[in-house]
Amino acid sequence: MPDENPQGSAILKELGEIRSSLAVSKNVQAGIKDSIHSTEDHDLLIKLHENIDLNFRQVKADIKDLKDGTSNQLNDHERRLKDLEITRIDFRLKVGNSDKLLKLILSLVVVGLIMIVYHLTGYHI
Repeated sequence: MPDENPQGSAILKELGEIRSSLAVSKNVQAGIKDSIHSTEDHDLLIKLHENIDLNFRQVKADIKDLKDGTSNQLNDHERRLKDLEITRIDFRLKVGNSDKLLKLILSLVVVGLIMIVYHLTGYHI
């Protein structure tokens, strides 16, 4: 086609370049969107990791506090039980000695009652 319009070919050539530029631009935009989306995902994962890390640290601290508090309570209860055992042993020793005294007093009371009955009634046992 020898009759071709050089101006029309230049316009067509320019349109082709614009079209290819738009295609490249669309590809770049898609790449930027993917990059932005993956960056958002990355940021989200980082925040999630930080939250999980913080929660685990809090759980560890709570378990440590619970363990320490339980240990303290157990130590306190053991100390109190030892004190009670010592008190119980002391009480047994005191009651053991006073038990003999109580038996003596009780036998004297019985002897006294027998004598009172004997003197009041004249009844000989």
